[in-house]
Amino acid sequence: MTVAFFGQEAGDPAVQRRIAALTRCGWSVDAYTFRRESAKDRPFENVDLGLTHDGQFVHRLGAIIRTPHQLRHVDRLKAADIFWARNLDMLAIADRVRRRVRPSAPLVYEALDIHRLLTTSSPIGLALRGWERQLLRRTALLIVSSPDYVSEYFEKRQGRVPPWALIENRLPPAGLPPRPHPDILRPQEKKERRPLRLVWAGKLRCERSFALLRHIATTPPTPLHVDIWGRTSTDRLTDLDQIAAATPHMTFHGPYAGAEGLSRVYGNADLVWVNDYLESRPGGAAATNSAWQLPNRLYEGGYFGAVPVAVANTASGRFVKAHDIGFVIEEPTEASLPALLGALSHADIDAKRRRLLAAPRSVFVDDDTPLRAAMEKIAP
Repeated sequence: MTVAFFGQEAGDPAVQRRIAALTRCGWSVDAYTFRRESAKDRPFENVDLGLTHDGQFVHRLGAIIRTPHQLRHVDRLKAADIFWARNLDMLAIADRVRRRVRPSAPLVYEALDIHRLLTTSSPIGLALRGWERQLLRRTALLIVSSPDYVSEYFEKRQGRVPPWALIENRLPPAGLPPRPHPDILRPQEKKERRPLRLVWAGKLRCERSFALLRHIATTPPTPLHVDIWGRTSTDRLTDLDQIAAATPHMTFHGPYAGAEGLSRVYGNADLVWVNDYLESRPGGAAATNSAWQLPNRLYEGGYFGAVPVAVANTASGRFVKAHDIGFVIEEPTEASLPALLGALSHADIDAKRRRLLAAPRSVFVDDDTPLRAAMEKIAP
């Protein structure tokens, strides 16, 4: 069976992980992707759709008009059994191509997140939701990484949900080192002489999180060091590295990749900051993508024993509370996070870390079962 896979960025590790997972499940994948950098060899069959840019959602919409015309002569699209698209703009491209060359093939919509424009009552927001609603009528299967995307957005705002499946952002199993043992903790006498270490990792675009972490790093009396790992954006926090370098008790380490990179990110961390406010409205993360998502760092940190700190009334907060694997704080976090850190001891964190590391491996690591089950729903 062949999957025609439409993705926003060829170099995105998440794109590469999804293609690898489909391949592990026995499907042949032909990828059609944009890129944010110069063309490179990819570890999968790929048709380059051209350059795209961070934060340029509207810019990418123009490609919807151009790309189907560019692809009309690609003969292998006519043999595709399934058309798989990541996010709304790629769904529109995949649907136009599918209807032209292989109208009987089912369409899969993997909704990675909900863009802020889709949650507004502006004319643009209403138009985009109407457009998405039309595409949903032709969608055979909706894939989400958090159940809140369905309950809080698709059911409440779109009113109609096609058959859907949950595939969380859990870690791929290949190359992972063994998890730390819950009873093997860092020597207490050494820990009491060092500050707590809190990690913020991933796509570094949330200005409110960065300001919050700078505040706790520089405000006494909490002995704390903030470690920041990941890639900065071209449209937000472009000077993060310079600001972090000038901030006491804060270190920006840059990008990381693969299981070895994750070990470096989380191996010495006590805590991981889970939430962001990128798509939130002023005053909190309510009713937006920021509240609905279950981000990668929740699973990454959990696997390696970094205790999550999450915000109440969000999907991440509910996940942490349900599994009893971390700390959940209330808004405003500018007050509640310093209060939590000021009250925590290494013994408190060790107790929570034992519970975290005693949680089943399957909470944090994928075994492709959800993907196989999802594909069985629509396989020809």
